[in-house]
Amino acid sequence: MSKLLLYRCSSKNSAGNLSSGKGGGNGQRLSPEQLFTELALHIDKDNREPTALVSLTSSLARAIQLAFMKSHNSKEKDDQIVIAFIKSPPCKKRLFHHAEVLVRQAHDLGIRRFENEDPILFRSEYLAEWEISPQMVTHTITLKTLLYRYPDLKPDFRVSNTKILREMITHKIFSDIEDLWDLRHQLGYFAVRFGARAPLQDISFDIFTDLVKPQIDDDTHCISYPVDLWYDWTKCLPLRIEDFFLVQDGIDHAVLDCWLLDEEFVWKVKQYETWVVDENSELRDEEAIKQFREKVEREAIELGL
Repeated sequence: MSKLLLYRCSSKNSAGNLSSGKGGGNGQRLSPEQLFTELALHIDKDNREPTALVSLTSSLARAIQLAFMKSHNSKEKDDQIVIAFIKSPPCKKRLFHHAEVLVRQAHDLGIRRFENEDPILFRSEYLAEWEISPQMVTHTITLKTLLYRYPDLKPDFRVSNTKILREMITHKIFSDIEDLWDLRHQLGYFAVRFGARAPLQDISFDIFTDLVKPQIDDDTHCISYPVDLWYDWTKCLPLRIEDFFLVQDGIDHAVLDCWLLDEEFVWKVKQYETWVVDENSELRDEEAIKQFREKVEREAIELGL
């Protein structure tokens, strides 16, 4: 069983970063009754009470859209809006509730509060009780850093829903695609904007499956992922399941050969690591150490880590 990769978009004005609006809860699990009560509060758009739930999404596009909404609606600074990458090992998957499943269960139980809720609308949402362990966070990136590395991603309009953002990203990634080689490289180049410390393979496949929906052939019952070709919108690239191995090779080429293993990039990383060790060994004052750590992170972002 593979690991579960989720995304959490938060800011200083969020109910919590990795914890719920009600705090950590002392590690106690919610009872089924408490869980549905908290869920009802969580999905109520008019509710202003804090809940014991922390919202995450399995859709990277959704996380990016939430970041843009926070920037637009709350007027928060882009350097205070963070997307966290959260990877849970198989043995820890039970810590996360799939919101779609919970709403369906509420329907089956006849809980009135949920009778008008469409489970499909919660398909990409996951919920953690009380808090998320910092050990599960594999990477973070601010909206400011993402837009610094990918300025073309910044919309000229209010991104009110994920569908609009998906269409925008689809156009940016797939607009110059002519064949399978172009597709896999574009996916890799999209991923590298999140930094060398990010789960680049996961990002590439997540954004692809988020943007391109599978189709089943009525005659052969084979699954394909049709990608519209920019030079003729009446044609598409019928990507089959078996083509995913070729896509992975292309992503590896874009991420590894063209970037991470590039001689200049490797040299810069070694220079950076040497600088960190040399400078850090001479620091004793706590305030100086704090300032140095901030500088180290700024340099890492500039480098592309």
